[in-house]
Amino acid sequence: MEEIGSSYEGGLKNGRMDGTGEYTFPTGTRYVGETEQGVFHGRGMLHFPNGNKYQATWEKGLAKQVCVCVCLCMFHICHS
Repeated sequence: MEEIGSSYEGGLKNGRMDGTGEYTFPTGTRYVGETEQGVFHGRGMLHFPNGNKYQATWEKGLAKQVCVCVCLCMFHICHS
């Protein structure tokens, strides 16, 4: 999961994201959390440039349990 213009700081295994880290997309959106075998896996949060956050439990790159945190409105919407 590497995009041109992206960056990653954190755990690596066999040259791939593995462990806890921070992945920054070219758009400025950041993922902070757990990774495994090069993809988001475990608990993590997307931080969007507008201040909104998307917290989820990830399985092989897909969000399974989600909590969208809209900071401007001061509420949380969660579902699984």
